[in-house]
Amino acid sequence: MTDKEIYDLWLSKFKDLRYLRPRRWKHLKDFIQKNSIKSVIEFGSGVSTLLLDSLNLDILSLETNKFYMGKVHSLCSSRVRFKLWNNMSLDIQESFDLSLVDGILPRLDQIEYAMKHSRFIVIDDYIAKSNKLLTGYKRVDLSSAPLGIFIPKDNQVMVDVGKIFSKYPNIHKLKYTNFYQRHFVNLQPKLLLEIGVLKGDSLRAWKDVFPNCKVIGIDINPLCKAENPDLNVYIGNQKDTNFLSKIINEVGLPDIVIDDGGHKRSEQVETFKFIFPKLKVDSLYIIEDLQTNYLDKWNDQKLSAIDYLKSLIDFKEHLKIPYKSITFEPNKGQSICIIKR
Repeated sequence: MTDKEIYDLWLSKFKDLRYLRPRRWKHLKDFIQKNSIKSVIEFGSGVSTLLLDSLNLDILSLETNKFYMGKVHSLCSSRVRFKLWNNMSLDIQESFDLSLVDGILPRLDQIEYAMKHSRFIVIDDYIAKSNKLLTGYKRVDLSSAPLGIFIPKDNQVMVDVGKIFSKYPNIHKLKYTNFYQRHFVNLQPKLLLEIGVLKGDSLRAWKDVFPNCKVIGIDINPLCKAENPDLNVYIGNQKDTNFLSKIINEVGLPDIVIDDGGHKRSEQVETFKFIFPKLKVDSLYIIEDLQTNYLDKWNDQKLSAIDYLKSLIDFKEHLKIPYKSITFEPNKGQSICIIKR
């Protein structure tokens, strides 16, 4: 449907446009398309839900009115996820490219969530100017529309991760571009450790994404260090706990760990068991390519990394290894998991 058809449909059902009128939508739509926005969380379902859905975005729509939410849901595609929000708490661990903070009187927890989990915050100019929480933000769009789009003034990840990945010919992370763009937004890590170096391009990419972060890599192939003199590479087996301890003692605990190493079941499980419990609160541990757990080449033990990670959801296991969230994301035959300490 065209934008006009969506507005006409909405008015035939609800008689009220509420917040996102055509001028504001044109402004927001242009920004979304120019900045490769893929995922949106909105506080308050409405005509905005239908309009965002028309752009084929990943949308999470929060609404306090169950009846009203149901009516909006009936007009949207299956891409849109709806969550009945009890107006008391926001128990959501996901990150999004953009947060649409609807209305002229948003609650403080909406703004706080948007600040923590989104690349961009879309909010009424009046609220932005009057809210002390947003004093550290700057407006990034040039439109005169009263709907402002804001980012943190000191934002470290306003880069396009996909463009950075594309710069390097020997990187195999393009399949996870959207994942990393969403989960690494607003992060300011001091130390990133990646297991698996190969030709070193992924480490170079992370240095571009986080210019103020020390990036180090681990690989079992001695040639990796010699062939990448511009990188901090340690040679050893990721299952060797003495080797891992030596690195941690030398450089400290990483804020982000990415396991893109040997991909064997035992390697993914044992490395996680050793490193993750030592990490600081809010540190991130990512395991890439979990689909290898089902392929004979990497199937070296009965317990798969996927089954092990699923076991952590059990209350008793959670007590042994506390964590804030664990998220599996399938992606066209690939699988990745992120665990927040």
